[in-house]
Amino acid sequence: MVPTKILQHFPLIPYLKWMYRSPTMSQLIQWHVENKSTYGMVCHVVDGKAWAHINEAWLDFGNES
Repeated sequence: MVPTKILQHFPLIPYLKWMYRSPTMSQLIQWHVENKSTYGMVCHVVDGKAWAHINEAWLDFGNES
């Protein structure tokens, strides 16, 4: 039997370090903290009830931008 699918992966930790090293990418990654909806509508996932629940349940995770 000849395999038809091959699973390839990339090393995640070096990629994340590279992303956070770039000032532009770092600002884009933290966009959700600074641009929450102010008029009560859900425009992004960060405005939803599930995101608020995660921030309340895991305070360390919620406080880290």
